[in-house]
Amino acid sequence: MSRLAITGGTVIDGTGAPGYRADVGLAEGRIVAIGEPFAAERVIDATGCVVAPGFIDLHTHSDLSLLVDRRGWSKLTQGVTCEVVGNCGMSPAPPLADRRQREAMTYMDQDLDWTWPDYPSFVRQLEGCALNVASFVGHIALRSAVMGFEQRPPTATELETMRVLLRDCLAAGAVGLTSGLIYAPSCYADQTELAALAAVVAEAGGLYASHIRGEGRTLQQSIAECIETGRQAGCRVQVSHLKAAGRAHWGGVHAAIAQIEAARAEGVDVAMDVYPYAAGSTQLSALLPPWAHDGGLEAMLARLAEPEVRERIKSEALDPPPSWPGYALKERIEWEERIISYVGAPELGWCLGRSLQELAEAFGLHPYDAVCELLIRDGGRPQFVAHHLCEADVRTVLRHPLSAIASDGLAVAPDGPLGAGRPHPRFYGTFPRVLGLYARDEGLFSLPEAVRKMTSCPAARLGWTDRGRAVVGCRADLVVFDPATVGDRATFEQPHQRAEGIRTVIVNGEPVWSEDRVAAARPGRLLTLSTP
Repeated sequence: MSRLAITGGTVIDGTGAPGYRADVGLAEGRIVAIGEPFAAERVIDATGCVVAPGFIDLHTHSDLSLLVDRRGWSKLTQGVTCEVVGNCGMSPAPPLADRRQREAMTYMDQDLDWTWPDYPSFVRQLEGCALNVASFVGHIALRSAVMGFEQRPPTATELETMRVLLRDCLAAGAVGLTSGLIYAPSCYADQTELAALAAVVAEAGGLYASHIRGEGRTLQQSIAECIETGRQAGCRVQVSHLKAAGRAHWGGVHAAIAQIEAARAEGVDVAMDVYPYAAGSTQLSALLPPWAHDGGLEAMLARLAEPEVRERIKSEALDPPPSWPGYALKERIEWEERIISYVGAPELGWCLGRSLQELAEAFGLHPYDAVCELLIRDGGRPQFVAHHLCEADVRTVLRHPLSAIASDGLAVAPDGPLGAGRPHPRFYGTFPRVLGLYARDEGLFSLPEAVRKMTSCPAARLGWTDRGRAVVGCRADLVVFDPATVGDRATFEQPHQRAEGIRTVIVNGEPVWSEDRVAAARPGRLLTLSTP
């Protein structure tokens, strides 16, 4: 590993402090000098640029895409030096003996051999990427490994088995537990089950992150459940991608933030993350009521094929009872703002970029029947982008000091098998968008504050002290970017476009992105709670 100097740049150290002009020296994977003489074997000229800690993407779904392409292309080119996977309750381990666990991860529809027998075997496969990786354990994986996809509470024995399995995963390097309470079978868990598992996370000093049960009409109740889980377990808690979904609920983030602030005042360590877009994205099957998923994918598709059962599903989805914390889709605008972004079957490629309203017109069906039809034809694999958020809400959450920036996306690439579909542009543009649009162009916050939200803020949520800051002694994960040109180019119509202004990315002291290309080096490590 060569001695590397970065000269002529402005250091923004990730703490929120103002930037200052200084040269930076790297050796043996650490920052060893800032503003002091340093004998280097290689020099990177950063004149006119910012030198900052590498960005830590606290909420990603790159668990399997990094096994397909270890470059982590769309994240590396944003300045990301660490992907945190296993979010929304979804992780490929601990595994099931059959294929059912793959049903929860249809967003990563690659032909991979799931050969890992346990959690340690899976995470070892994440070594040797261009960037660092840390992994949560997903509650979906945990519950399905013990109980399958059954809609019922666990027995005392089953709950204890989940706790033991979770403890083993944490000992093997997991940084915490996540839940996806709109997805089966995670949505079948009650707060008592979640708190019992989060207590195991607390023992290890980990983080419990939750895609909460409702982000629309039940937003406040869902925030309260998440907070209470942390309170009972004595665990750090993260509300994933805080938002108020659906036009009728816009503005709801203010009450949600007030709940979080009140809980912190009472001693609960709770915070949030956010992506900088007024649109979300998920699996099309998330528009079905929870009971429709009972038993797994085959059972769900069988229900959709039964006319009477489909009619019941449709009726409940359009006018959900209080027991389902989803939001009703009644107005034409709600169908028009949901756009198909991925299908697995090539013959269904014509659906890409079409709204659910357009799909309904093409099928000659009601929009919800078109949803069911597409799910059947594509085996439950379709995904969609939902333009159902309010830009004012996005800005409110972005500017709050408790929010970390996180993409909720995958590491993909414009070439190869990961270049399929029309994914959400956050896959390519999250971090440069914040730096360019919101910090530089609109002044929503300062550039040092924007960098803090991407570096020391997420590092602190994971308990890391030697990453996320550009100070002497810290790990040499750094990004050099041009503050005048940094920005996102990816759009919803053309998402596979690299961001601008990211000059150099360094992981563990090794340059992995420079001169507009990915280097051959793969210095990424698996990061854990104890050895970040």
